[in-house]
Amino acid sequence: MDFVIKRKEEIKQMTSISTVTCLDKLPIELIHNILNYLDSHDIFISLYNISRYINTILNAYDRYKLNFQSITMSHFYVNLHYINPYQVISLTLSNMDDTPGQFQLFLSLFSIKQFTCLQSLQLIQPPNPIALNKILKDLHTFDSLKSLAIIHCQPSSVNHETFVLLSSFINTSKSLSRLYLSGALNNIFEYNLISSISHLHFNDNIFNTISLPTIVSQMPHLNSLNTAITSTMNYNYLPSLIHLTRLTITIFIHMKNSDLKILLNKLSTLTFLKIIANGKQWFNGHFWEQCLPLTLRTFQFNFCTQSIDINEQSILETFQTSFWLDIKHWYVMLDYQMNPTMTHLYSLPYCDTQFYYRPLMDSTRKLHSSIPINKPYLNKVTTLTINLSTLITEVKIQNKTAKYLFDYFSVIYRYYHLLISFQIFLH
Repeated sequence: MDFVIKRKEEIKQMTSISTVTCLDKLPIELIHNILNYLDSHDIFISLYNISRYINTILNAYDRYKLNFQSITMSHFYVNLHYINPYQVISLTLSNMDDTPGQFQLFLSLFSIKQFTCLQSLQLIQPPNPIALNKILKDLHTFDSLKSLAIIHCQPSSVNHETFVLLSSFINTSKSLSRLYLSGALNNIFEYNLISSISHLHFNDNIFNTISLPTIVSQMPHLNSLNTAITSTMNYNYLPSLIHLTRLTITIFIHMKNSDLKILLNKLSTLTFLKIIANGKQWFNGHFWEQCLPLTLRTFQFNFCTQSIDINEQSILETFQTSFWLDIKHWYVMLDYQMNPTMTHLYSLPYCDTQFYYRPLMDSTRKLHSSIPINKPYLNKVTTLTINLSTLITEVKIQNKTAKYLFDYFSVIYRYYHLLISFQIFLH
């Protein structure tokens, strides 16, 4: 910890007397409100020991949020040096590639049960059952934990004891309302859950094999659900989901329109719906107009199908009725840029944080929207993946110069209204 002490001295020397005097004049309530918007590392390294008054305020602050995802080791050690567990309300531990060994180091210095005021706990890619179970064993001591997330969890990181401990906590906790689970934890539903949880989110949905009836029977009070449909079922036997107001589903099977219509009829209180699915049957605005719940206020979707026998104009016309344009103000885009052999139909603005882009030189394969686009619609995208393989092949065939590529991307960049960092991949 020598570098921490050295850094503290540097900060003290850089801090002017006028700054200290200014902070010392602020009331404790105002400074606490300011701290709510600051990263814990910035608080620890910049504010501690600039004055006795500020130290008193920091020691009384009880809403620290420690997020150790993608943190540098130097910042991690600074947090460990200053941390008082009873002041922490949110904790994220990560064992991803950029933070290896973090679980073991943290658990060698602290016990989770020391964090008596914890409201949110996120465990990202636990390294093994020993580390995960050590944390789960102490969860029963929490009276205020509202959110629990175990995500990017591998099958090798869980065992029978994991499911026993986790199911026991879920069944007995009176405060837990949000649960985020990886597909590796699917078996938790074999442990007879009876829970009042109101928000359930499955991470890595492709591995989620839990059926809707199973979820509904064990968590009957859900207000929001993010899940997947990976097998066929008779939706006539599904009870009405009267509490559910938000639903996000990824459909990995060929699902009939009639089955989805039955499912949507069970969702009479739904206000938010997001669907990701493959199939030409979804490219019909009239179908959605007839079966969507009347209570629905937000409808987000991303559909794709093979670019064969696609009549762009007739598809768009079904999404240009008064229902779509005047009543709901829901707009759509037909897009070939993700894959030259596929057609994508998605709601505007684009509803995901990741966008995959495979550009083409063919000027006839343009984007088509239900209304003229005059403002950014990829504003939610934070990760843009560009596959240049097809474009470079076409450039070589047509003997285009390298300058053409830059000209092409400058146009596309403006067209998509992008203001994000992106990575380019050559295959």
